Amino acid sequence: MMSVTVFRNLQRFAALLAGASLSLAFAPFEIWPIATISILVFYYTIYQEKSLREVWFRGFLFGIGKYFFGASWILPSMLDYSDTDVFVCGLLFSILVLILAMLYSLVALFAQNFRNWILNAAVFASGCCLLEICLSFSIGFSFPFLHLGYAFIDTPLSSYAPIGGVWLVSYLAVFSSVSLLSLAHKQYIPGIATVVIWLSGFVMSGVSWTTENSTHEVALVQGNVAIKEKFKPDATEKIVQKYVRLTRNVDSVDLVIWPETAIPGSFQGVKTELQQLKAKTGAPLILGAFERTGLEPHTNTYNSAVAINGGVTSYRKQQLVPVGEYTPDFWPVRSMLEQLDFPESSLTRGNSRMNLMRLGNLNPVITICYEIAYPDMINRYLGAADFIVSISEDSWFGDTHGAWQQLQIARMRALETGRYVLRVSNDGPTAFIRSNGEIGEALPRFVPKILTATLIGTTGVTPFVQFGLLPVAILLLISLLSATYEIVRSERT
Repeated sequence: MMSVTVFRNLQRFAALLAGASLSLAFAPFEIWPIATISILVFYYTIYQEKSLREVWFRGFLFGIGKYFFGASWILPSMLDYSDTDVFVCGLLFSILVLILAMLYSLVALFAQNFRNWILNAAVFASGCCLLEICLSFSIGFSFPFLHLGYAFIDTPLSSYAPIGGVWLVSYLAVFSSVSLLSLAHKQYIPGIATVVIWLSGFVMSGVSWTTENSTHEVALVQGNVAIKEKFKPDATEKIVQKYVRLTRNVDSVDLVIWPETAIPGSFQGVKTELQQLKAKTGAPLILGAFERTGLEPHTNTYNSAVAINGGVTSYRKQQLVPVGEYTPDFWPVRSMLEQLDFPESSLTRGNSRMNLMRLGNLNPVITICYEIAYPDMINRYLGAADFIVSISEDSWFGDTHGAWQQLQIARMRALETGRYVLRVSNDGPTAFIRSNGEIGEALPRFVPKILTATLIGTTGVTPFVQFGLLPVAILLLISLLSATYEIVRSERT
């Protein structure tokens, strides 16, 4: 007979393995059934455990597995491009993983063992969903990656994204997974509810929440400039010439887009040359560049998206990347963070709330880098926007799955908003994403090339854009109030 200690250790290992295998459900692997199994195994290891400390620990192990493997693309950027040693890079990455894993320890406390399996599934789904919501807002500490809903973007559950965003998809995915365990207890109502949810999602897949209007030809330019070459003192002019040569091959388009920090030096130094390029092509140009204001030693440097049309307008990035673009004031490890010293790692956050540009009859919402992972930043302006532009520099992460995860996130934003998303990355994948989340065309990674496609602008807003968190908040409130009532009723009887 298996001892209690051996059985507990097996369950701990199962929780760790469940979290680690979850990375295979996300891009570029996208094996979504693994996510279902992973959630099911995680729940199974904790729902009958009486010791809260043991429940906490298994949630911690699940989080370690999930973020160590799922976010492993962070580590190469620190090792390859920062000015510090392997030990410090590994320590900082470990601290990030530990913090995120501790949050999953709290999620584990939502694993209840009520006699009502609908309630079991709803409460655990609420815990997972609440964590993702907390990590999704651009306030304080956030890490808006690896949300469970992203793994289900190619399933019928994705049809719920225009209603409650990635968070509702996550909730329903967890609910469905836990409901499978109820079948082993001969509780069939949760299984029936899951079938209804998935069939309804399949039926809704043909629903269009927005209206298509004008069409435009666009050109997305992927320069494929190596990071180590990009920030050399004499590199700016060579890089500008490379992008100019690529852009001159474009004919009869309504908009040209270059990626984030396509111009590694100051935009002011190449402004005249780029205005001449715009005059020659006749198409508005959106590009990533650094803007510098003020005089030494009181200068501010912004990571900006600059639009050249009749004049020059810009959007300055608001959600800067911790460590990569600024040093967080996290005192226990601040001295180590300062040692990393990435190029352009002392940027200033843009103080403008506007990321909506007007370029004649084109009205895009602009996001830079991982701002595409923050739905609240995008939804503010979508009532007046026709489409979304996401410019990015993914070379920092090398040939890892980081860039593919960002593409998956961009697909979810298209689904949530009913808007086309034009994603332009320095080394790819550069992609044209339709309003239903499907990738129309895409460029392979690590090749300099231009992607031309027909953009269809859309009007109207989805329920998620209009109401934001409200649909999910109502669902969470119902779930948690029901659980509270069940607990009180059980204590009384």
